[in-house]
Amino acid sequence: MDIKTSLSPVIKTREEVLLGSLLFLDMIDDALILYDKNGFFKSYLEDLSLKLKRLGAKKISDGDKWHWVLKPDYKYGEVFDI
Repeated sequence: MDIKTSLSPVIKTREEVLLGSLLFLDMIDDALILYDKNGFFKSYLEDLSLKLKRLGAKKISDGDKWHWVLKPDYKYGEVFDI
């Protein structure tokens, strides 16, 4: 049996997490959190997921690539927060 793994550690302070990151969008579905003292980051990702659902955001897959449509009903010039 040939098992291949890959780790991409992301280590951030609470303050850095609260600034946000596009990386967190993909972590909603694909992250395996190895250590999360007091569940802060898990809670952050759950809140982010709820915000995306409220916006109607969709992760669009195209083979081995994907992109996000964060607000399908977006109007030019509109400002929104995630």
